[in-house]
Amino acid sequence: MSKVDRAIEYMRKLVDELDEYKIEYQALINKYASAVESALDRDPDADLSIYLESFQSELEGIFEDSIKSGISTALERNNSDSTKIAAIIALFATRSVYNTSAISSKIVNTFKEEAMFHNMFLKEKVSFKDFVKDPRRVANQNGINIDTLKNEIASVKGGISYRVSSNIDSAIAYIAVKAHQDTLVEEWKEEGVKGYIGHRASTYDCPECDEVCERFFPLDKMVFPVHPHCCCVIVEVTLPQA
Repeated sequence: MSKVDRAIEYMRKLVDELDEYKIEYQALINKYASAVESALDRDPDADLSIYLESFQSELEGIFEDSIKSGISTALERNNSDSTKIAAIIALFATRSVYNTSAISSKIVNTFKEEAMFHNMFLKEKVSFKDFVKDPRRVANQNGINIDTLKNEIASVKGGISYRVSSNIDSAIAYIAVKAHQDTLVEEWKEEGVKGYIGHRASTYDCPECDEVCERFFPLDKMVFPVHPHCCCVIVEVTLPQA
């Protein structure tokens, strides 16, 4: 099996593993959507902070688990020993490296805005759990144009995310793949590798990926993943000794 084929095999393995975290997120958002809706039914001015803080904490846990999956898959691909596993997980599996606290905070704030929007306009027509899966579509089906209201209704503030599930899928995949690529780079530094080349692992038409694939980059310049949902793989390059 060539290096590229091996890299693609492990990227597919990682993508399959990430599906589990996406399912976990769906269960998480359903859980808190039901809890928040019940709280607002009891009291339209209810303090939602306890729910939102718990939601954010569990969401960060999903992010960190997906990061560890990216690391683990990279280590498995590179046949790393347990000492390296411990060292690299300690280096990468933190909130600060991949900004998971900021990402989760933004998602939870959006979730709160969606809850208030739903409570004001749609609580009698559809459950919040169904609304939050695709706010724009559900609002439009009920004769509400979010694009015009979001600038006029204070509770919506800067607008809502529309399709939260798609956004979270992108975030989970991006940070896991980034952890995977960064882990390989850290290992390659120890092995004297000078750089890497990216290869397409998808037939999807993507000019951004085409621009940087099949080119040599030094290890200190990581350009992958190019974008959310990027599944390009990297393969190490060892240059001849001068």
